[in-house]
Amino acid sequence: MRLYTYGTLRVPEIMKAVIGFEPKHEDAVLDNYTCLYVENELFPGIKLCEGESTEGTLYENIDEHTIAMLDAYEGNIYSRKNVQVRSSSCKAITAYAYVVLPEFEHLLSNKKWTLNEFTAKHQSAYMDSHNMR
Repeated sequence: MRLYTYGTLRVPEIMKAVIGFEPKHEDAVLDNYTCLYVENELFPGIKLCEGESTEGTLYENIDEHTIAMLDAYEGNIYSRKNVQVRSSSCKAITAYAYVVLPEFEHLLSNKKWTLNEFTAKHQSAYMDSHNMR
């Protein structure tokens, strides 16, 4: 299985803390979705948004056991669903992604979430608060 991530799981140290290893990966883009902070949190969610695109990481060879660990990490505001992403070589690839459920979209802020801002300002506090060290 393939997994497309757009938030905290793009950080190698966080992915390794959650599943115990860092899978093979490459950059990818998810079109027609926007990536926004969840209100009062350091992590994001994605929702459909025509014309937007979200940068992310595409992980390869994710097995069922690993998916179960990721499902537990992601929690109940997300649904794992199949999406089409563009790989770094511009190939269209189907992968799982954790998308905010429609009934929880009201929890998303209007502020875009970026990996650079997260790693520079919030990663250390996030990892400490989730006992990832």
